[in-house]
Amino acid sequence: MQGSAAASPVVDSEVVYRRVHDVTDVHFMVVEEGIKGVIKRRPSSAVFKLSREEVGLSVYREVILARHGLDATALLKKPLSGVVALNVSDVRSEELDVVNDAWPAETDDPDHLRNAAHALITGLLDLSRSQRQKKADRLAKLADIVIDPT
Repeated sequence: MQGSAAASPVVDSEVVYRRVHDVTDVHFMVVEEGIKGVIKRRPSSAVFKLSREEVGLSVYREVILARHGLDATALLKKPLSGVVALNVSDVRSEELDVVNDAWPAETDDPDHLRNAAHALITGLLDLSRSQRQKKADRLAKLADIVIDPT
């Protein structure tokens, strides 16, 4: 299903989505009391941690999903999966970048159209562990929950 056309550059005004594998896992979602005692859920920094085998954090470009008639629900793989969103400008304000990675080789469903929208948040590999943690904390605070099945 791979398209031959090169993906358009990722611009600051775009939104990218990141899948949360299990929104009921306390490692991935934080519950905190907000203004006037309102309970609020937000992603934890664990959602934005780079595993040892990753070169960047896997995200999906909203604009490319829409071009293929898809939305954030196309990222869901399990009933308790969720999706968070980040503005590309916010990612770049953290001295990170978002780059195209359409049709990644490492996927369990290589023909799904969502793969045309795949991108990576880069710039974490060269940081120390504590610097990566700080970036993950900041990204978690900048992210908005788009899909939370709870």
